[in-house]
Amino acid sequence: MSDQATPEPTRDRESRAPARRWAGLAVVLLVGAVAAVLLALIVGALNPQLPRIGWRGLQQAGQIVRFTLVALVVAVIALWLWWRRRDWLRSLVAVTAVLALLGGGYITTRQLLTAQAEGVNLNPLQLVGLGEPATRAPDADVVYTRDQGEDLRVAIWRPPQASIPAPVVVYLHGGGWIMGGRADETVAAHASWLADQGFVVASVDYSLSGPQRHLWNAVEPQLGCALSWVAGNAAQYGGDAGRLGLVGDSAGGNIALNVGYRANAGTLESVCGGSVPRVAAVSALYPVADPVGFHDNPNPATSELATTMTEQYLGGPPQQYPQRYTAITPSTHLTAQAPATLLTVPTADSLVPPQGAYDLAAELERRQVPGHLIRVYPLDHSFDHALGSIGTQTWRQATVSWLRDHGLG
Repeated sequence: MSDQATPEPTRDRESRAPARRWAGLAVVLLVGAVAAVLLALIVGALNPQLPRIGWRGLQQAGQIVRFTLVALVVAVIALWLWWRRRDWLRSLVAVTAVLALLGGGYITTRQLLTAQAEGVNLNPLQLVGLGEPATRAPDADVVYTRDQGEDLRVAIWRPPQASIPAPVVVYLHGGGWIMGGRADETVAAHASWLADQGFVVASVDYSLSGPQRHLWNAVEPQLGCALSWVAGNAAQYGGDAGRLGLVGDSAGGNIALNVGYRANAGTLESVCGGSVPRVAAVSALYPVADPVGFHDNPNPATSELATTMTEQYLGGPPQQYPQRYTAITPSTHLTAQAPATLLTVPTADSLVPPQGAYDLAAELERRQVPGHLIRVYPLDHSFDHALGSIGTQTWRQATVSWLRDHGLG
């Protein structure tokens, strides 16, 4: 008696079974690889001293809400795969994904607590990259003086609606004193946003240093001229120069602090003459508050850049020109007349060591000058390039509150 033939559908299912198993394994491995990358980035963000992965992790920390949402999706998929078949591989993938999600949640929570402490109302859409206001072109772009053989310009943004003269913010761009400009992409975005909050914003250029051009003693008098120009011209743009604040980032933060402190102390000169107005308040984002510490940055990934920037601006190292470094150190010019000072510092800044700003905040407190320090964890330099992130929204709204509470209301 012959064996009974195997039904055709059964043979088809048996022939497809190995393919399905391999496809399932491929999915598990893919999810595991993504989860491993996410976890590595979290480890890097929490341990920024780690080579390469630390820097990359900090970049993701700047967009932590997006990162955490991705980690949530991956964790849900990994747990579903584990639920369907609980073997060691799927267990490992699930644990990896969950750890990445927990790490992202931890960083998100830390940043949200900082925002809450500063009274910030976060825009949820902007946190995921939606709803950021469009950057407007400046309403005017004019020359405010000529110095060092070049025209120096100021770009001006006016509030969309202003029935009375608006307070004035002078914005000073960063770039390590050797690069950057008044209308760079991020600068223009911040200036446009500040104008939308009711300020006349003047983003000012200054002469940039280079290998053969060390302008440490020329830039601040140029900005003295810029303040004089603003005092004389703000009204035609709807501004009230009697309510004047400074905002600057990085090297621009260093200049904003020095210019504000020297203007109020009466020691700031102007290359174009005129009276330099008083400054009511300053907001400095990751400022170079300690130029010597900036020059001696121990981070191997950024130390060469920091050295190049300081030595091109000042002409050499601190050992060669100690008086020059002292001259551009904000605490040198701190007096009882200094403007109210807000310092916003990413705790894992790889380019500008945060300790300089921490020390300046302590000195402000010691001298009883109104000051406030915001530490944003665990972000890196230039975190504000992610415009809608928790860190950027915190800095922006805290800056507006600080300015309004200290003379620009």
